[in-house]
Amino acid sequence: DLILPAAMFPEKDSIYVQVSHIASINKAIEPPVTCKSDAQIILDIGKKIAPNYFLWRNLHEWMDERLEPAGLTFQELREIGSITPEIKYRKNENGLLRTDRLKGFNTLSGRIEIRSAELKKFGLNPLPHYHNCYSEYQDKYNEELYPLILTTGARKTHFFGSEHRNIEKLRKIQPDPLVIIHPVDAEKRNVESGDTVKIYSPAGECFMTAKVGDEFPAGVVHCDACWWYPELLENSNAIKELLRCNVNNLFPSGLQGPSGYGYPFRCYICNVEKI
Repeated sequence: DLILPAAMFPEKDSIYVQVSHIASINKAIEPPVTCKSDAQIILDIGKKIAPNYFLWRNLHEWMDERLEPAGLTFQELREIGSITPEIKYRKNENGLLRTDRLKGFNTLSGRIEIRSAELKKFGLNPLPHYHNCYSEYQDKYNEELYPLILTTGARKTHFFGSEHRNIEKLRKIQPDPLVIIHPVDAEKRNVESGDTVKIYSPAGECFMTAKVGDEFPAGVVHCDACWWYPELLENSNAIKELLRCNVNNLFPSGLQGPSGYGYPFRCYICNVEKI
């Protein structure tokens, strides 16, 4: 395993893209000597393992090539700040969606494909289908042990991913991670709002504060994502407690689909127990 510390936004030149909006990210300070930008790490590794594909001498050349469709260099974008191209509609009718400029969509058939020719070309099932991702854990799966469906990933407006748990005002809004459990399931487990509960699956366990509510149907629980306790960093003896509230503990590796995409973050199996 390689751990490569990546430079933060103020420490690198880069490009920000949001849908069609493009902006420059401008280096304000030099990063620590042990850090490089993620793009620089990719470029350095690429030059070693696939030099024929990484022909740029530096990141600015790479960014200039990326910006060619916009008719700008990185330096020109930096001087402008940002651009938002004009929104064009019905682009499939005038060839603006395809590199060959033919009418249609950017698929092999030129049509909206329910049966994907691209997936078929790579030996994958071209149609939407059901796949039992629990089959390799069938020996551990027991409906009595794990009767609940676990869903996670919904975001909160006062946090961003795993960030901002160290901001006092935001932690006052929500001091701890919450698991939402339906009143029917809560009653079976003698759980009330505010109780500390253990959520567990065949892969692991985590601990959260219960919120009893009907936002999700009976049989489904929702766990907050991305939680940790940054205040525990001050106590070296509590390092192992940092992530005991993180729902990722419940998910094993290897459940992604055959294409490498897709993971059952919203349909895994679990149970809840009052602590």
